[in-house]
Amino acid sequence: MAEKKINGRTVRYDRLPGDQALDLMLRLLQLLGEGDTLLESVLTADEGESDKLAIVGLLKFAKNMNVPEVKGFILEMVGYCRIDGAPAMAGVMDLAEILQTARFAIQTEFGSFFADGAGSVLLKAARAA
Repeated sequence: MAEKKINGRTVRYDRLPGDQALDLMLRLLQLLGEGDTLLESVLTADEGESDKLAIVGLLKFAKNMNVPEVKGFILEMVGYCRIDGAPAMAGVMDLAEILQTARFAIQTEFGSFFADGAGSVLLKAARAA
């Protein structure tokens, strides 16, 4: 379980069971394709550096983005969160809050994997391809 204050509200994310997390990670990698810079931006702890990487990553990623799939993934990640104890509902959140909440969920679920080894290998392979 991880918690973070976003817009003055407490957002909570409980890590998913391994099989479900694996499905999501594979979807994330498939969605990003050449968007490894975007993934790195989401997983970077330093928010200033993360924002810089995100701009570069979004420009690169937007060229081939599957909008419905990416939107669905973001909203699904938000849906796994709780805000002030209630289920997160993207329909009542502004865009910035949706993206910050999704980023928090993705960092919590996948951050250690990509920082520790196997994920780093995948990122390096994506860059080399």
